[in-house]
Amino acid sequence: MDFSFVNEGPFLKSIGFETVLDIKDIAAPFYHLRDNFYYQAAEAFIARHHREDGRPLFLEIQTMFPHSPYEGRMEPGLKVEGEPFSGDFQANEYLRRMAVARGDFQDFLDKRQADAGERGAVVLEFGDHQSSATKPFVEAIAGDDALATPGSLAYRTFYTLTTFNHPLRHPMPDLAPLDIGFLSASLLDAAGLPMSPVMADLVRLRDHCGGRFHGCQDRAEVDAHLRRRVDSGLLHLFPEAVPLRGLAPLQSVDAR
Repeated sequence: MDFSFVNEGPFLKSIGFETVLDIKDIAAPFYHLRDNFYYQAAEAFIARHHREDGRPLFLEIQTMFPHSPYEGRMEPGLKVEGEPFSGDFQANEYLRRMAVARGDFQDFLDKRQADAGERGAVVLEFGDHQSSATKPFVEAIAGDDALATPGSLAYRTFYTLTTFNHPLRHPMPDLAPLDIGFLSASLLDAAGLPMSPVMADLVRLRDHCGGRFHGCQDRAEVDAHLRRRVDSGLLHLFPEAVPLRGLAPLQSVDAR
């Protein structure tokens, strides 16, 4: 996507990403490409980082191939064993793209394993949301108001964790569901990687709340964590806005 899409680039910068590569930086003709295009761009960035910078690298990759819309056949000449998977064109297209995406991801894992080196590598894969293709199935199971219920099946997805030459310090937390707000901190904790005070506090909050962020029973603890982030300047979401830490404190008023 473009750096300014839904303010994602400035947001990523505000939470600590040094470099954000958008659609122009990786010379993508458009955003809806096969996943191996994004993995190849990542491999090029990793290789350049190894040549020019000796620090460990944290890299997030966003892929798009299985994403909607499904009215057309992407990469039409690419055949997948077993298709058609459904008599419904859009359902079949979604499943076909998923099969291609799994193969591309496995190729990426193979390259990471071959290039792990002494420091090793840790790869966390997760889905940021369900596909629109699953909506009829979700509604059949969870009801028509599934999208209106934050804790419903509609908002559940998956993650996988693969390590190469880097044993985990301990397993990922046995919490189901684990809210996505805790996923990055849980990865750092399980892998024994350095954590900032923010990440360490997220691990504490995760255990205190049983893996639930938005649905935590102790909402005051969640609000206190968010308040500390705001006060530290780590949630400056809009570049044109004044950071909240720079505002004068509000005066309290007795309304009696």
